[in-house]
Amino acid sequence: TARSHGSWVGVRFNPMKWPKESAEGMADEVGRALFRKAGELGLVVGFMPFFGLSKHIVEIEALLKSSPETKVIIDHWGFFLQPATGDPSADRQVDEASWECLKKLSEYPQVSVKISALFRVAMDRLPFTSLSDRLRELLTIFGSKRLLWGSDFPYATEHSEYGPATTAIEEWPVWAEMSESDRIDLVSGTASRLFGLPSGEEQAAKKNQHDEA
Repeated sequence: TARSHGSWVGVRFNPMKWPKESAEGMADEVGRALFRKAGELGLVVGFMPFFGLSKHIVEIEALLKSSPETKVIIDHWGFFLQPATGDPSADRQVDEASWECLKKLSEYPQVSVKISALFRVAMDRLPFTSLSDRLRELLTIFGSKRLLWGSDFPYATEHSEYGPATTAIEEWPVWAEMSESDRIDLVSGTASRLFGLPSGEEQAAKKNQHDEA
């Protein structure tokens, strides 16, 4: 459990794993209890709406309102491109409803967005520069302190080498516009704060102390 394993920092809610007979979906009695307990334990809840955020926004908002203290991450930009397989040969379409739902969730201070799985949400190939304008929009709406980068490893390696996948965002026009503090928030700072991890500066200071000892 989270109490017996102090290194646990979060849990994931996958709506497709919920019993189909549950009319309220993730916001049923069990879901609300789990969501509330996660907040009490300081665990971040990640939502994985693989078939589009818009299909589950009612459940998610119900949970957010029921336990405002529980921190939340929306995975993979809310899956606004469907199907979210990352297959460039598939007939993929932008799910504008899911994109609008994602932006609407900025009204809840407890919500952050994971800028991850670029291959799943981009119509173009590496370095996925088509996502630059969407990141700019999320920076305006959420701010850098509520955005965090992620790779979607190991699945990202099915579409490119891992190294280029991790640095693709640095080739986007919006990256050149971002301040250094915004960049740090995106690649490490937000995750450090959410999960209670040492920041890059703290890790560097600890290493220097160790080297000097």
